[in-house]
Amino acid sequence: MSVKEWRYTDRVQRIIRLAEKERVMTECQLLNPFHLLLGSVNERSGALAEVFLTCDFDLIHLRNGSKLLDDMSKKPSNDYEEGVLITKDVHQIFDEAVKYMERYHQVFLNEGHLLKALIFSALFDNFLSDETRSIIVRNLSKPRDMITSLREYQFPDNYLKT
Repeated sequence: MSVKEWRYTDRVQRIIRLAEKERVMTECQLLNPFHLLLGSVNERSGALAEVFLTCDFDLIHLRNGSKLLDDMSKKPSNDYEEGVLITKDVHQIFDEAVKYMERYHQVFLNEGHLLKALIFSALFDNFLSDETRSIIVRNLSKPRDMITSLREYQFPDNYLKT
């Protein structure tokens, strides 16, 4: 599936914009998975706010990881996300996140799908402990009070098409 075919929640779109800011700040040429994780860390709303209140992230360590990966990986995927060339690793992360989305029969890629794909990527083995990964999964998957009015909800255009 092409990057352009993925449909994102508003929160994932914000994560991508924050990741792009991290890419610029770290002076990397390509958007890599570390930028996505840093974008997730900086998105302080919803379940992500709970996750990052309970985890201790070393942002400098993650930023150094993004620079190291940028130096090692000059392999763009030839796909663009929000106008930025992404690495093949990012493309693979999104492919894995889409598998989670499809597994749950959802039509929008959300932050839970993206973060789960990120934290279980081998790229973060030296940057995230098993305990941190466990805390993230536990916080993302715990039930929440989801009371909301659906009176004005509109289904996505292609949701009801067969």
